[in-house]
Amino acid sequence: MSDVRAEGQPSDLAAWQDLVGSMARIRAFHEASFVYFEGVVEKKSGWSKHLAGGEYKVYPGETFDIVVYGISPDIRPDSHGYRVQCDKNMLHVLDHEEFGLGYRFDRIDIPFRVDAKRPNVSRLRIAPHSGVVGCEIDIGIRVRERPLRRLFSFVAPGMAAATAASAGILPDTAPVWVRLGVLSAGSIGVAVVSGRQGRS
Repeated sequence: MSDVRAEGQPSDLAAWQDLVGSMARIRAFHEASFVYFEGVVEKKSGWSKHLAGGEYKVYPGETFDIVVYGISPDIRPDSHGYRVQCDKNMLHVLDHEEFGLGYRFDRIDIPFRVDAKRPNVSRLRIAPHSGVVGCEIDIGIRVRERPLRRLFSFVAPGMAAATAASAGILPDTAPVWVRLGVLSAGSIGVAVVSGRQGRS
């Protein structure tokens, strides 16, 4: 196997290949195709998403790949068809929603874009076509609010409150840098209070 860890132990993918090879020799699986889910990879950075609580966390506007490997016992190209199903209000498949497996070991990258504008949870499903003997894969996707936007939701009320406070406390002759200092301090203070209230 080419996919082996440095310490000599087989990786999950290599172990899956060994398992599929053993199963394919059993009569009951002679006509079955097999699909292995490798993970979710962000297109821009190439980083793999981490699974947390049974879900992958993504952000609005982000583009990523669902990476799967597959193999079929049939010698005809693309004879074992699979379809990708998802909530189209949340995710948009950038390529074909279907792919096929032939008599070979393939890597399939399924590109998606996150179209959801607000936090939400959904499932992404990869399933064989009707009449195809194969497996189903169910993937949890959670759309999260971007950290900067969440921070701004705390800071914005603080800025407004600080502006009102500086207008009532400081005289018109106060230097600009003094007004900016009061504005910044008020923003941070109200943001901290808002954060505490949100956790309580």
